[in-house]
Formats: sequence, structure tokens, C-alpha cells
Amino acid sequence: YNRFNTTLQSFFKTICTKNRPIFLFLDDLQWADDSSLYIIFQIMTDIEINNLLLIATWREHEISESDPIRVTMEIIKKGKS
Repeated sequence: YNRFNTTLQSFFKTICTKNRPIFLFLDDLQWADDSSLYIIFQIMTDIEINNLLLIATWREHEISESDPIRVTMEIIKKGKS
């Protein structure tokens, strides 16, 4: 698990360059498990990963205020500002 996260972060650090920005679209995150949300959190809060645009979608009516996806996205937003 941790090795996979580290490898994925290294991958994004390598391929996301100024000359080759990456666009990542993740749909239906209301079904994401905690491990997937943690990977998203790690990638989006890693200060060494630049030139990455992540667009994530989920169905508002299928998640509560305390749902892990909402909590994760709020933490990411606060950390990036």
C-alpha cells in the first residue's frame, strides 16, 4: 500500500512538467474507498508535484456533509490556499 502510494507520487513528479502538464479527470468519486481518497490526498498535497490539474466529480445527492470525499476535498482546498 505505502509502496504503491510512493511509486504513484514519484510517477506524477516525473511526468508532470512545465512542458508536459497532466490533466486527470476522476468521475463518480462518491464510490471511492478510503484508500483511493488517501492517494488523491497525497498527490494533491505533495508540494513537489506541479503542473497537474485534477478534476474530480461526485453526485452531491449521494454523499452526506461528513462523507470522506467531502472531508478530503475540503482539506485539500484549505491546504492549497
